[in-house]
Amino acid sequence: MKTFFCSQHTNIKDEEWKNKGCSVSALWMTLKSLKTNFSLSLDELLNEAINIKAFSDSGFWRHDRIAVLAHNHGLAAYAEEFKSIPFGEETEYAESLAEYGIEKIFNFLKEEKGLVIVSVPKDFSEENKPHSILLTSAKEEGGRFFVYNDSDKKTEEEGQSLEISLEIFKKNWRRLAIFINKI
Repeated sequence: MKTFFCSQHTNIKDEEWKNKGCSVSALWMTLKSLKTNFSLSLDELLNEAINIKAFSDSGFWRHDRIAVLAHNHGLAAYAEEFKSIPFGEETEYAESLAEYGIEKIFNFLKEEKGLVIVSVPKDFSEENKPHSILLTSAKEEGGRFFVYNDSDKKTEEEGQSLEISLEIFKKNWRRLAIFINKI
């Protein structure tokens, strides 16, 4: 499936939102990729997200509201969490929930049902703040990988069709996902 790329740093005009526009940027790439008639700019979609209070007072994007924003543009979507307690604190169920979530995402992408927005630390580095990327496909050539677009990068060459092994993904994934279905 052909996917589109945007950079939150170059495509968002408002300086206040350039560093925190990742979830809306991921949704914009999804809408542009799955809806042939989608014509809003990233700034217009960002304004819609702000108006429906998709950005919380605590400084994070609300995944349920990002899913509603996808609905507002004609795509079926839902947010799902694969954790029972805060990320990083393991329980007897944490490992099986994470494995289940990764397999669910992998199969969703492999079967080309749609695209998935996930939360990871920026650049997959544990010390970085949460960041949303768009998973675009799953590969099983020479290992198992997710292919993704990262709006934190400034150019298409830097940020589109990047690969991450499932092993590295699992270590860094914040166990939050937004499944956005093709219709």
